Formats: sequence, structure tokens, C-alpha cells
Amino acid sequence: MNRKISNSSALLIVIFLATVLVGGISAYNYWESSRQRVEFSTGESQGMSDKLNLEDIKNASYPNAEGELVPFKDGKIFGWEELKSGRQVVVHYWEEKGDSIYGWDFTKRIEKISTGDLDNDSKEDAAVVLSYWGGGTGVFKSLAVLLNKSGKPVYLTDIDLGDRTGINSISIDSGMIKIAVNTHRLGDALCCPTLEEIWSYRLSGEDLIKIE
Repeated sequence: MNRKISNSSALLIVIFLATVLVGGISAYNYWESSRQRVEFSTGESQGMSDKLNLEDIKNASYPNAEGELVPFKDGKIFGWEELKSGRQVVVHYWEEKGDSIYGWDFTKRIEKISTGDLDNDSKEDAAVVLSYWGGGTGVFKSLAVLLNKSGKPVYLTDIDLGDRTGINSISIDSGMIKIAVNTHRLGDALCCPTLEEIWSYRLSGEDLIKIE
């Protein structure tokens, strides 16, 4: 016997379809944002003779999810690994159960770059904001320093900038790295930090120190 769909059932179907559509758009927007052009500022590097090449910075080696240095490709690395089954699963987050393989993808990419002398040797170094997404809701930011070694950027160290911190700009002034951020004030949702601050960092030996 055919039954007519009630108004409440129809409404539930519409809500379900809308939820699926919004989720799909959000996922698409995330992947599109990972392709965005890296924001680059030269800061105090204008007069330096021993400069770094932007493409070298984008293809330098940075820490992956396990802290191992791996070469980026055009400013990003994807955690995919091709297995014998033909499926692609993440290098660091996968599990094998019998004949089945389970995993999810992650990406780590460069968000912003600024150049300037960070170790007082009159050579152009780089401060790089990295963004890491591991498949969940968090997007974790970090600040990495690359020193100029014979004209090539070489990773030295990095420091955590928090989950979903908004990075508005980065600059280098007299060896100091300054980052304009939106961070979380009391009551902010994790997705949407609203407190505007300037965070300052300086190299101390091989470590980055936050200047309070």
C-alpha cells in the first residue's frame, strides 16, 4: 500500500539533505584553501645581498606529524601512501585489520613567510607559519625558523602557535619575529577566535623564545 509522506517526514529529509550539502561545501572549501597562494613578505631583507629564493623556502624540509624532517612540495606535504591494495592511506595514521586498511588524510602546509636576518649574520633567513590538519576539527599552527646556509634555507626549530589561531600577518624587524594573530578570548568558540594580539619571538641559540 502506498502511503503519503507526512509533512514532518518531508521536513526531516530536507534537513538531512541540507546538512549533507553544507558538509560537502565545507570540505571543498577546506581543500580549496589549502591551495591558496602562500603570503610572502620580505620585511627587512631589502638591502641584504645573500638572499633566499622563495621556491627554495616552499620546497625546504619541515617536520611532519612525527617530527621527522621531510621535504615539502610547493609549500605543502600530504600524508598519503600508496599500498598494494591500491587504496591510499595516511602514512602516520593507518591501521590494518585482516584484509582491510583504515586511515585518513592529513596535510601540512605553509601559510605565511617573512624573511630577514634572525641570527645576526647579515644573511636573509626565513620565518614560516605552518598549518597542520590531521583529519579532525583542529587546525594546528606553528612558527618555524629556517637559517640561510650557503644561500639555502635550512630548518632550525619551531614553536607551537595553538589550535585554529588566526594568523593575520608576519614580519621580521631587527631580528624579532612579529605575528599579528586572532586568538581565543574567554567564551570564543574554537572555530572563531576574536582577540587581536601581536606575538613576538626571537632566536636564543637554537630555540625560539616568546617575548612577553
